[in-house]
Amino acid sequence: MNHKTAANCPPFSKEDVLAVRGNPATKKVEHNNGSSRPLEEWSYFSADTGMKECFFFSNNHLVGWSEARM
Repeated sequence: MNHKTAANCPPFSKEDVLAVRGNPATKKVEHNNGSSRPLEEWSYFSADTGMKECFFFSNNHLVGWSEARM
């Protein structure tokens, strides 16, 4: 799996990703504990390439990205 963290991610918001990729196939929100902000994961699937892309957001900002073969 190829994973990029916030240091490697462009300063995109959720709206930027929506404009380029459209609505995600799935959305998942994880709450680690009461003191940290929730982490939201948006997943996209491509039948043509057999790939899954995930975008991770915190406070409406892109903080991570990954892709993997399905």
